[in-house]
Amino acid sequence: MKTMKTMKLAFSTLALVASVNVFAHGMMTMTYPKDGAMLMAQAERVELNFPNPMKVVSLKVVG
Repeated sequence: MKTMKTMKLAFSTLALVASVNVFAHGMMTMTYPKDGAMLMAQAERVELNFPNPMKVVSLKVVG
């Protein structure tokens, strides 16, 4: 019986930690060019707007 309580506590803690990581990622509010846009000329700039300060770790531009 005590083992079951320990397992439930461990699972609940794991679920809570996992959900905090999901909420740690901010959602972009706006991009330029728009997501999925097809450009006829080279973009002069790329903008990514987030509601909170962010650190971009990786950016991949594909042709």
